[in-house]
Amino acid sequence: MRLLWVNKKIALLFLFALVILLPFFFRPAIAAGFFSLGEHYFEGYNYNLTLAEFFYRAAHVADSDLLGPQYQLARIEFLRGNFEAAQDYINGELRDHPDYARSYYVRGLIHGYAKRFDAAARDFQKFVEKNPQSWAGHNDLAWIYFEAGDYANAFAAARRGLAVNPHNPWLLNSAGIALLNAGDRIQARSYLVEAVVEAEHLTPEDWRRAYPGNDPRAAQGALREMVAQIRNNFLKAMAE
Repeated sequence: MRLLWVNKKIALLFLFALVILLPFFFRPAIAAGFFSLGEHYFEGYNYNLTLAEFFYRAAHVADSDLLGPQYQLARIEFLRGNFEAAQDYINGELRDHPDYARSYYVRGLIHGYAKRFDAAARDFQKFVEKNPQSWAGHNDLAWIYFEAGDYANAFAAARRGLAVNPHNPWLLNSAGIALLNAGDRIQARSYLVEAVVEAEHLTPEDWRRAYPGNDPRAAQGALREMVAQIRNNFLKAMAE
């Protein structure tokens, strides 16, 4: 009887240890599952920032070494306008995964909207160095220079983007408005008329791909506003 009791005790201790330790053995898989659920609610038509945030937080708790949760949480806080919280998350991602270039892009956006233009330019430059084919990196670098009133560098950044994305309406518009604000209406018109033509061929799906993380249900209205703004820029360039 005593031997049976000892065996039961050992079995119970083993079972208890298994229950406690099992999550640690499967931690990467559990974290990946939570992260996948976060993506489901953040990157598609099941858009729900509250649920996405919950699952990204759960993924980070399950495995703090996993690439992605802090990055996505930074994007969510950025979309909410919580720039300091967004910066804390993206700095954490860069600390843990310094080679993940997209984090520099997101931090550039955070700095840009927080009006920290020098810091934003440095981060966008780092991103572009690692991703020279990215039109968005060149375009947002042009945007930062434009916001800082440096129209020559804004035009130069847009031109570098157009060298690899020659018909991109965002880059064409950025080049045009930089020239317009620099006082070169004639050259601005050539960029802006092409920007209008290219923008009018965009679909809501094109807009959604250009702005991942934004509510896809807003794509059609946002695209109309974008095309109207580019047309308005062209009309300004045409004005005497």
